[in-house]
Amino acid sequence: MITQPSAILCSKCKGVKRLCGKSKCPILERIKYTYKIKNIIQKRILFGSTPPSILVGEYGYPNINIGLNIPPIQGENAKIYDDPKSWWGKYSLNEIIRLRTNSVFSSFKLNVDRPSGKLYEAIVEATLSFKPVDTEAVFRGPPKVILKFDGITSPRGPIGEVEKLSISSNPIIPRKVDNIIEENIKSKEAINELYRYGFDNYYITRIFSLGLLGSSLRKKIVPTRWAITAIDKQLGDIILDKIKYFPLINDILLYHSQYLGNRYFIILYPRVWSFELIECWLRGSIWATGKTVIITNYELHDGKLRGSMDGGYYAARFAALKYLEKTRRQATIIIVREITPDYFAPVGVWQVRESILSAFDFKPIKVDSLIDIWENLRKYIETPTNEILSNSILFRKIMREEKITKYF
Repeated sequence: MITQPSAILCSKCKGVKRLCGKSKCPILERIKYTYKIKNIIQKRILFGSTPPSILVGEYGYPNINIGLNIPPIQGENAKIYDDPKSWWGKYSLNEIIRLRTNSVFSSFKLNVDRPSGKLYEAIVEATLSFKPVDTEAVFRGPPKVILKFDGITSPRGPIGEVEKLSISSNPIIPRKVDNIIEENIKSKEAINELYRYGFDNYYITRIFSLGLLGSSLRKKIVPTRWAITAIDKQLGDIILDKIKYFPLINDILLYHSQYLGNRYFIILYPRVWSFELIECWLRGSIWATGKTVIITNYELHDGKLRGSMDGGYYAARFAALKYLEKTRRQATIIIVREITPDYFAPVGVWQVRESILSAFDFKPIKVDSLIDIWENLRKYIETPTNEILSNSILFRKIMREEKITKYF
């Protein structure tokens, strides 16, 4: 069934869920053809160093496309082609798109339940490495210039069907990772152990997506877009089990940051854990060309999402929980994300996660009341405060609780 696209539908879909029923998102197609890129290689052979960067598609599941993203350079400098932590605050939207579209996706077909063969073995070897890995890809024909965006993963550049993939340098693989992969434990336990040992969500997502974690009978490859959201959620749940026993923060704290045309206003309120992400897509922004659209997702103390499954929500939630874990405190957290027309192309939920984590690096604003929150919100967010309040569940919940306490 084909549904007429609307601002609300597009904002919920973000070009990924195909809620309008069309096979391709017309907004992303327009971006793809208006953003000019050049074919970076004309031959069938590419020498480069993968950062490492892996992409597992979902189209045709369980028979999917999988491969390495390989920039046309070798050595340590290749890391920047897939390094969101280094991108934040330093690279513009155009620069990030340029980096991503200058990497060639070395694609081949694979079944998620029965991964095998030399191509898969080469990808596993590269993916486990902590540093860039020199790689030679032999394609069936010159890679085609295809620019692909969605709201979860980073943009993808040219694609070539690979027939041979060779690793020509020694991958740097931590012994701890080798041990966990060999252990016959559930994926949740493996993820927990890797996180506690100090591995970040980006590395864990890579090896989880490749089907390397979990008991031997249940291991399977997971599409990258699904894996990103799954790891953000699972790591968030692991942290949440701890912070529920932490004491409350003492003050109302406000943080803010902005990057790539996205503004973030973060409220920490001295109440037990609950979380809300309010997304305000301004008129003229990528998914709200006609009018401003506000999307709200939230959870209460039980940690269960009330709303639609969304990768941006879990990326924001993980960042917020990581801060509480670091400070050993508990709070109700409300995040207002405002998306401006300057964010003309989606580059992935990493920018949500990193923007919120970066906001916590600065000294917070301490306030005494809800009125102080509104006054500060108006300084950083263009969307009218009354519209945000009318769409927020947790703001209204706090207001009701504040009124009740006055009678005691």
